[in-house]
Amino acid sequence: MKLSILLLLFILMSSSVVLGGKSIPLDFDERDSYTVAMFKSDRIFFEYDNDVHSIILDEVLSTRVEFDIFIYQNTKFNKENPNYAFLDTVHTLRLDMERDNIHDFEIKLNDFDTDRGSAIVEFSKISIPKIGDDIDLDDEDIKEDIDDNGEVFYRSTGFFTVIGVIIVLIIIISLIDSVIKRRKETYY
Repeated sequence: MKLSILLLLFILMSSSVVLGGKSIPLDFDERDSYTVAMFKSDRIFFEYDNDVHSIILDEVLSTRVEFDIFIYQNTKFNKENPNYAFLDTVHTLRLDMERDNIHDFEIKLNDFDTDRGSAIVEFSKISIPKIGDDIDLDDEDIKEDIDDNGEVFYRSTGFFTVIGVIIVLIIIISLIDSVIKRRKETYY
């Protein structure tokens, strides 16, 4: 009897389902970009700058996903861990690992499924200066967004002036339209 109970306990313990996510190692010395299918609680980890860094898929919400980012886990710089980041399919997340005003990694959300709690995420090693800092105009990735004065087009005063003029025109047109509609609806 005791043997059968022990055997039953052994079977139950060995067949239990673990709800923790899987760990996925990435080697950016081998490749510059990885596309990974992740489920809730899955973790990717990689080595960079003599330390291990982890990114965990924490939540899959209706419009976005949440990541827990652990940068510099084994050094004195880990006072800010974890960092929480939300990402959708429109925006990208860039990480400046060395705090030298150059983005070292980029995270893109290609797709996600709320019902399954899964996401397809692209992790890339990059080297793009932060906008607003000294920008190397020889870098082809950012050259197309920069005008002749060295400014990014959507941060220049001309861009905001054009947007302001468009908004004023829309307001004027809607006011004129409402006045015309009132005159047409007047009955004597």
